[in-house]
Amino acid sequence: MIEKETRAVCPLETGWTLGWSDGISDAPLEWAPAWTPSDVQLVWKAFKDMPDYNFGKNYLEYRWMEDKFWHYRIRLTPEDRPGYTPTLVFQSIDYRYTVLVNGGTAADGEGMFTPVRIDLSPFAGKETEIEAILHPVPKAPGAPEGRAEASRSVKPPVSYGWDWHPRLVPSGLSDAVFLEYLPVSHIEEADFQYTLSDALDAVDF
Repeated sequence: MIEKETRAVCPLETGWTLGWSDGISDAPLEWAPAWTPSDVQLVWKAFKDMPDYNFGKNYLEYRWMEDKFWHYRIRLTPEDRPGYTPTLVFQSIDYRYTVLVNGGTAADGEGMFTPVRIDLSPFAGKETEIEAILHPVPKAPGAPEGRAEASRSVKPPVSYGWDWHPRLVPSGLSDAVFLEYLPVSHIEEADFQYTLSDALDAVDF
């Protein structure tokens, strides 16, 4: 008999801070209270009481943000649950990222449609620092300023500016972040093969 798989999910919506730097190894000079999901523009807007980018040319005051490294940071203590694996899950990171766990690189990649999962078993029962660093937004080398800069990524070209749309390229932890405790033995993924009859009235697995 196979027992029903159980898991526990602990959302990480608050407790974050956010800062920016000019280099991936540089420490931010100031930190803002942050949350997830969020974009760096929204967090920094709230922190600095910046003007609403929906009006006039206020969006120009946000332009510098796309060329910085943004550091999301949180401290947490994964529980040591026998038989379970504590896993840090980012449902979506926009766009190019490096994730550090206690200063060591745990994930490095790009794209916002594949969740990032990090095994925190070595840190179970210990206070742990997580830092998700977002690189400057992607821009196709040699492309003219505007929507053509998005041609080497899957970010929406409209955010790079169009004749009917101001430029505002988002970046951030754009979906849920949580700690997940999965049974050590669990189904990672499943694939089912089937064959339909020619009459489409029966199926064989």
